[in-house]
Amino acid sequence: MREENLRAESNTHYTITHLPRRRAVPAHVHLDPHGNGFVGQDSYENYITDHYNNWTADDGEDYIQEAQVQSLDELFYKLAKITKYFPSDAVNGTTSDIPVDTSSWPNTEDWRYWNVNEYEITEGHVNTIGNYLMPRSLSDLQHGVQPEDSPSN
Repeated sequence: MREENLRAESNTHYTITHLPRRRAVPAHVHLDPHGNGFVGQDSYENYITDHYNNWTADDGEDYIQEAQVQSLDELFYKLAKITKYFPSDAVNGTTSDIPVDTSSWPNTEDWRYWNVNEYEITEGHVNTIGNYLMPRSLSDLQHGVQPEDSPSN
């Protein structure tokens, strides 16, 4: 029984820490098929896999107020809406219905380019996407859910 409890606890921890990171990948929120038998991998997801340690929880400090929500559902939903601003390899980003001010964010309209038989995004652009999304994802993990009757961090 103890082993089952530890496994369940481990699965819950994995789900809670993994879901915000998945919601910070444009290909996932755009439902862009990639990898596992689909043509090509996703430029951003590949980059983040290789450069994940470029960002730390301290990078998310500027987004603490932005991350505070009332439930995990709201946390995942809000991060996914922000992530939709950025393109994936096969889908352009969108500027509609983003729950934060994006007026100073970069114009991503021409970030996708054709390379042999698929679209890709340059390493410089995927790094820029990471600079916007990874700190928010890390902040969400650290400070996200704030029940209405609890004090702020």
